Amino acid sequence: MAQIKLQAEGLNLADTFAFSGTVTGAGGKIGQVIFGNTAVKVVGSGGGFVDTGLTASITPTATSSKVLVLINQQFLKGNSTSGYVYMKLQRQIDGGGYSDHKYITALGNYLAGDSGGTDYIGANTYSGMMLDTTNTTSQVDYKTVSQNETWNEMNPDDTGGAERGEADITLMEILA
Repeated sequence: MAQIKLQAEGLNLADTFAFSGTVTGAGGKIGQVIFGNTAVKVVGSGGGFVDTGLTASITPTATSSKVLVLINQQFLKGNSTSGYVYMKLQRQIDGGGYSDHKYITALGNYLAGDSGGTDYIGANTYSGMMLDTTNTTSQVDYKTVSQNETWNEMNPDDTGGAERGEADITLMEILA
C-alpha cells in the first residue's frame, strides 16, 4: 500500500509518489482545436447547391478519435416569396471527394417587409453541431453548401459593417 507523507502545511510536491493501478475514464480529452471562418458573401442565382466558402480541415491523431464539428453561419432569404434555405455539411477524407454528411432543411421560412411595402425574408443564423466518427488518421475536410436559389445569400453583410456576415466552423478532436 502506498504511503503519503503529510506535513502540517500540506503535501510536499517535491516528493516522489509511487503509483500502481489503472487509470480509468481518461477518454474524452481534447486533442486539438481547428478554427475556420469566412466573411465572403455568396449569392444564389438559381439551381443546385453552391459552396458557401466555409471550410476547415483536421488530421486526427488516432483512428479511435471523434471530431466535434461546430458551425455558426448566417443566411438571408431575400426574395419576395416565403421559402426555404437548404444547407448541407459535406466531408471528404484524404482528398477523396466531398459527400453529404449532414443535411439541414427548412431554415428561414418566414416573410417580412419594410415600410415601403417591399417583401423580403430576413437574415438568420444557423448554429449546429455534429460528433463525427472518422476512423482515420488522414486529413478530413469539412465544408458547408447551400441551395443556390435566386436571392439566397450565405454570410450576408447586410449592414456594411465588418462584424456582419461571418461564418465560423470549429473542429475539435475528441480523444478516445
